[in-house]
Amino acid sequence: MLGDKLYDIKDETMRFPITSLAWLPTHSESQDAQKALGATLDGSIVRWTPMDSNSVEHIELNRKSQYHAIDYAADGRRFAVAGAQPTIDIYDEERMVNV
Repeated sequence: MLGDKLYDIKDETMRFPITSLAWLPTHSESQDAQKALGATLDGSIVRWTPMDSNSVEHIELNRKSQYHAIDYAADGRRFAVAGAQPTIDIYDEERMVNV
């Protein structure tokens, strides 16, 4: 039904709030193609897929950063994060490495 909550995404290791959230841009309606990234204040991101149900994968990117913004490139192959540092970091989405 419209407006029903499908997931309550939270796990016991989430210490900081999610400050920004981005959906992977895709034209596929397949559950496998759906993915969301969330920026956190501890220099990590969380990645969620429907297969993870109500939990997330934690990915440490840079402990020196407090991320406040995250977004995917239009093709979904890269994403950018920004926050307390005066930089914008760009990562390869598949390998999770800074490009």
